[in-house]
Amino acid sequence: MGVAATQLCRLPDQGAGPGQASGWLRRLSRETPGVAGDVDQWRAGRAGGCVGSRRPDWPTGAAGFAGLRLCRNHRGLSRAPQPHRHSVLQPADRSAVSGRRKRANDPEPAVGHHPVVSRDDAVLPARLRCADPLPAAPESALGQAPDDTRHRSRMMDIDLLSNIFYAMVRCGTPLLLVALGELICEKSGVINLGQEGMMLFGAVIGFIVALSTGNLWLGVLLAMLAGMLLSALFALVALVFNANQVATGLALTIFGVGLSSFVGAAWVGKPLSGFEPVAIPFLSDIPLIGRMLFAQDLLVYLSFALFALVAWALLKSRVGLIIQAVGENPDAASAMGLPVLRVRTLAVLFGGAMAGLAGAYLSLAYTPMWAENMSAGRGWIALALVVFASWRVWRLLLGAYLFGLASILHLVAQGIGLAIPSNLLAMLPYVATIIVLVLLSRDALRTRLYAPVSLGQPWRAGH
Repeated sequence: MGVAATQLCRLPDQGAGPGQASGWLRRLSRETPGVAGDVDQWRAGRAGGCVGSRRPDWPTGAAGFAGLRLCRNHRGLSRAPQPHRHSVLQPADRSAVSGRRKRANDPEPAVGHHPVVSRDDAVLPARLRCADPLPAAPESALGQAPDDTRHRSRMMDIDLLSNIFYAMVRCGTPLLLVALGELICEKSGVINLGQEGMMLFGAVIGFIVALSTGNLWLGVLLAMLAGMLLSALFALVALVFNANQVATGLALTIFGVGLSSFVGAAWVGKPLSGFEPVAIPFLSDIPLIGRMLFAQDLLVYLSFALFALVAWALLKSRVGLIIQAVGENPDAASAMGLPVLRVRTLAVLFGGAMAGLAGAYLSLAYTPMWAENMSAGRGWIALALVVFASWRVWRLLLGAYLFGLASILHLVAQGIGLAIPSNLLAMLPYVATIIVLVLLSRDALRTRLYAPVSLGQPWRAGH
């Protein structure tokens, strides 16, 4: 059988692997003249020619190639082939990938058709058993090293918490001011439900005075006087004429809301440069609590001082003992020579001044403008807050800031991207107020234990 040398590379060899030169192919090379020399020039044990090269067949010419040295295939294997593996795990067939005749193809992924593995087969570079590992992303591409990224993420979390605490204190300040005044009032045995009306009236008066004169502190002072004016009206009706305190307080709220809307109708929406935050050096840089406590406006600092003053007065001073004695048993206090009516009147006036100060904070610092009903029910929340705190001053501070946190949850949710309707979150403070009142009503014995004994009861001298 005559076989051209150029056709030897097309004949399968025994062993079905590259680099194999045994069996009848070697015998054929010895028996066929002109072929043995060509075959003997192939290197044993090395992949050469087109045996096992997995390349497509080249066109066969008519002329013989006797005496032409056959160079080894640069894509061949330099050692014995690896055992048969799964089709997905072994390299792609170059005959299906290359298909070239004159030059190398442009690099592109091999198309895979495996029923399980959905990705394309890996095309390995020449003379390599595995692909090069992916290079590490440079810092210039990422902008930050991994450690710097984690550090930056932690700093962002700290900044977010710091901003939340800062807003919590700002939103809880008017609640704290009103609740402090109501606490003193109720400790003396008087319940004043007119906090909402006094707060709104103080807010509009403070705004008008500050905008007209340019003096913010004068606006604060007159706002407190406006609150005291309405509280004096309450004291006259409820304490002097012994009207029902609950009904009088509700009437005062309605009157204060209407009066503030009437007086401030021409001042709605006018801008005002209110109180700006004043950061205390070094202290404001403390993580988490620095901005919350030491980067607030002056009215917030004033609320801290007033809280400390009220706490000291109730717990450590003789004034606090007198107020609590009048609230617990006015007859016994009167028998001891204490001016019960005067003490209760002063307590009511103090509550009105604190409500006016809270209103001034709303219109001069929190949102420096005037709008109708801008208190948004904070007076009612403060009333529930006193009961929630069990008439204890330290619990009052904690409760005020907790309600302040509930008031800003809709802003926090928007900041972190929660898909929750803002209106649903905005009503959380009022829902929390209802829940607190329901829980307290279930434990009526404990409520009566901490509440002043004569709370809401009228008192007359000599009766």
